[in-house]
Amino acid sequence: MDVTAIQLLELFLSKDSHTSLSLEKKFNWTKGQLDYRIKKVNQELTELKLGKIKKTGTFFLLTGEAKAIKSYLTKVSPSIHLSDRERECYLYLIILLHQGETLQTLAEKLFVSKNTILSDKRKLNEKYLKPLAIELRFSRKRGFYLAGNEMEIRRLGIKFIREVEKSEGSLEHYLAIIGIQTHTLLAIKDRIHSLEHELGLEFTEFKLVDLYLTSYMCSVRFGQGNELSAGVLGNYVQMVEKDFYSKICQALKPFFKGPNYLIEIHFISIQLLSTNLIKIRSNYKDQELMQRIQSFINSFEILGITDIKNKEQLEEAIYQHIIPAYYRIKFGLPDNELLFLDNVENYDFIHPLVHQSIGIIEDYLKIIFPEGELIYLSVILLSFINEELEKQKRRKIQAVVVCQHGVSVSKLLLGELKQLFTTIEFTQNLSLREFYEEESTAADVVFSTVPVNTKKEVFLIPHFLTDEDKMHLISDVRKRIDFDGTFGLSKNRDLVQNLLSIIRKNTKIINEEQLTQEIQDYLLAAEINEGVSLQNQNPKLAELLPLSHIQIYPRVQSVEEAIRIAGKPLVNEGYVSPKYIETVIEHYDPEYPYSVISPDLAIPHAGPEDGVYRVGMSLLKLDQPIAFADNISISLIVVIAPRDKKSHIKAVTKLYELAKTPSFISAMKQANYEKDICNYFQLEVDK
Repeated sequence: MDVTAIQLLELFLSKDSHTSLSLEKKFNWTKGQLDYRIKKVNQELTELKLGKIKKTGTFFLLTGEAKAIKSYLTKVSPSIHLSDRERECYLYLIILLHQGETLQTLAEKLFVSKNTILSDKRKLNEKYLKPLAIELRFSRKRGFYLAGNEMEIRRLGIKFIREVEKSEGSLEHYLAIIGIQTHTLLAIKDRIHSLEHELGLEFTEFKLVDLYLTSYMCSVRFGQGNELSAGVLGNYVQMVEKDFYSKICQALKPFFKGPNYLIEIHFISIQLLSTNLIKIRSNYKDQELMQRIQSFINSFEILGITDIKNKEQLEEAIYQHIIPAYYRIKFGLPDNELLFLDNVENYDFIHPLVHQSIGIIEDYLKIIFPEGELIYLSVILLSFINEELEKQKRRKIQAVVVCQHGVSVSKLLLGELKQLFTTIEFTQNLSLREFYEEESTAADVVFSTVPVNTKKEVFLIPHFLTDEDKMHLISDVRKRIDFDGTFGLSKNRDLVQNLLSIIRKNTKIINEEQLTQEIQDYLLAAEINEGVSLQNQNPKLAELLPLSHIQIYPRVQSVEEAIRIAGKPLVNEGYVSPKYIETVIEHYDPEYPYSVISPDLAIPHAGPEDGVYRVGMSLLKLDQPIAFADNISISLIVVIAPRDKKSHIKAVTKLYELAKTPSFISAMKQANYEKDICNYFQLEVDK
């Protein structure tokens, strides 16, 4: 009885009746496949005198004694049940790592019939092997084996190894199915742990498992005579010390016995370099790359109309990300998972600016950053912007953040928590290993993405906090940490007492303790909602350009006059001081017209410290363009008032996107009334 038959019977034992439709949906079968399966199961049940699956009306029912069927399933059930998708993955890895496999041995290892193996083999070939020109062959002498480009064979192997790592249940059980030699794997693990120290690197726990198994795969393939071709790795930018490769060679050479071992060591070196790190302690820096990163940050600041104070730390964070990203992109190595893709909408006002600025780094490295890698960079930049939004106050509660997904994710999470809890001092972000090694005794509480063994107050959190997560977390922290008694940091204590005093004067309080608690709960809920809403104050373009902020003039005499007219609504409505507009004019330089972002459009601006009271924008359309610089004439002027480093970026990003479309300038030129322009922005934002 194969795994699918066992799963079908277990389903009937948990619930005695099912419709055809529910079974087809559960197992992803057609009606014909369902009928065939039930027929096969009934043949076995009848032979064993255990009853049968019988159809009555629209329902299938399992007849027979449930206890006897359960007893039989216990004897024949394998310890691990694999889905169709998992079997394809394990089938590939078994053939990848072992010689002499037959239909019989594969069926036994995967607890299925030979026909199921043949079916899985066909699916594997169509979905994965054929697109990569890999062939799954069979001979009496070699059994099943893989033929094709060894680099592609290994890349697919790495992809499937990472599928194994993500499997639910015990990793050891799954490795046993594949047939991993435990003593060899343990020896490789010891060498990689030593390399961490020698190379000044620190990997997350997830990445370490990845490196163990990938190195093991390379060792086995090399031992079988399946070697990488000379020159397959090509040329690339050197971003580590010259002795990096010699240290890896010394550590892993015992696992690669043969004359062509150097290219194997080189391949594994790239696996290490392409892995996201917690820390890189090396002092080596590619100076040209560092200069490109500085230019990238400067471009981002100009486009986003913001400035980042702690640039040295930001440069270091981006450099640490780009090293593994470069090797992943250059050699087509799959990343474990792109964690941010489901959450990118939270950062979409940063992301287009990263797209526009990254070219200077791409030109030097001669690569194109894919979307997933750019999202990582967006997250890093956003984390630094968030960190500067809140001025650090003296805090009495100390906390650490434990995160398992490397520098960029943990940095963003730390920044978000700092914004949520201004009365808590977040001292550092750590990996789980660092937390246990350092025994952070100074911390009062721990915010962690994984369970931790500690006597401190622990708050388990996801890697990315939704608004709902934030509200629940704030509530949980307020309930579990005694801010009043222990830390004396309650915002609402005096307000509650004042309200009670007013109520006492005007009415009789029946239960003062209960009333106090209800007032506190109400104020806490209001505080939570206010805190979350403040974090999301990133107004859209149409919200910053209401009708009263849009003007159409036939002509002006100078750029200075155009800026004063364009900024008038912001001054009149209290968004900025008159001094702000004069500062914008002072910044104007015809030799370097930084504010011109596309033909016909300029966005003159100054900084938040120059007299901005509220984030805002105002637009002036000129029927007759004005010369901003040599060969540059402008008919649209948008004055931007940035209240801080972030709140305007979403709207500015949308403006950049619109400015790149030919229809934008055309629509502006055709607009005869301010209302036409206002309606245009409303419609574009709703798209």
